[in-house]
Amino acid sequence: MDIISSLNAINDLTGGYARGIPTGLSAEPQGGKSTLLGQESFFFTKHFGTIHVDTEGAIMQMYREWKPIFEKRFNVQANLMELTADPKSKTFKPKLTKSNDEGMPIIVANLRSIKRMLQFFGLESDVEASDKGKYGFRFKGFTKEAYIRTLLDEHNIECVIIDSLTNPLNIFAGGLVNYPARADAAKVFFTECQRLSDDYMPLFIMTHHTSKDPQNQYAEPSTVGGKIIRHNTKISFYMEKSRSTANRYKNRRWLYLDRWFSKPRFSEKRKIELTDIGFVDVEDTQEDE
Repeated sequence: MDIISSLNAINDLTGGYARGIPTGLSAEPQGGKSTLLGQESFFFTKHFGTIHVDTEGAIMQMYREWKPIFEKRFNVQANLMELTADPKSKTFKPKLTKSNDEGMPIIVANLRSIKRMLQFFGLESDVEASDKGKYGFRFKGFTKEAYIRTLLDEHNIECVIIDSLTNPLNIFAGGLVNYPARADAAKVFFTECQRLSDDYMPLFIMTHHTSKDPQNQYAEPSTVGGKIIRHNTKISFYMEKSRSTANRYKNRRWLYLDRWFSKPRFSEKRKIELTDIGFVDVEDTQEDE
């Protein structure tokens, strides 16, 4: 492990983050995944930049709101950039909007569809609906240029965040489900992520929602919805909201490490809390009453 986290909880559980090893983070919707990773992105600007792939929207707004807080907390200055791609265009022509800020870059890439996200990684595919509304997937091969590699080559980027995989893969789980197509798309994506990790050795973090119903990402949380992440990453974290009904514990989270977070006795865990300066460590190890 060679990249230190802003939280002792993660440093205690794993010694920090490992380069070139895909890392997963799952939690229920609104569980705090994006805020935690945004905090880490600012913390990392002490040494390098981050690409944060936004598949759901509002990530750039989150960064702008937290920017003065995290910059003051970590004594850093970040250069926020935004990358967009026209979803109606037949070809992938991303536009990178730069700011006048100084400091290491944090690039937010707005890529909502599975096709656009794969094109960003240099993968061409067809995603089409049948007459009955069932979506299929076909991998067509590699594009001439993987734009993410261009960014990695031209900027001091050593962290790549995919936030989250739920939205682009959900197209195969709504209406007439096509789980084999979803599995094929996920396989192609994770294979390229591992190849990218081998070539550039960045920190690679991916998030996913947890729910009992694979067709409904907002169903009651459980470990089921996080299996895509757990089965395709080497290190997995699960962030669980406090089970206490007391108001003073509502912003607390248990952070689990391991593939056994569904069986707490086999899992290591630490407690963190969301405050007005971001996530902080909670030293006591007692269960919230």
